[in-house]
Amino acid sequence: AQEDRRILITHNSHDFPDILREWAEAGKRHHGCVISHLPTNAYGEMSRRLDRWFGRLPAQGDWLDLAVSL
Repeated sequence: AQEDRRILITHNSHDFPDILREWAEAGKRHHGCVISHLPTNAYGEMSRRLDRWFGRLPAQGDWLDLAVSL
């Protein structure tokens, strides 16, 4: 995702907060991260929440170094 300048969407809410904190402390940038706390089969709800976030932050640059939770 990083090499392709894509927003990463993950269900790994255990590890990613620490990874993002380590990146920030090291001055590493990322192109956005969405951490889902929803069940992996909650496709409809995940889609609705992602649509809301992407509606609020439509430009790729809006997501630079941003992490949000679903």
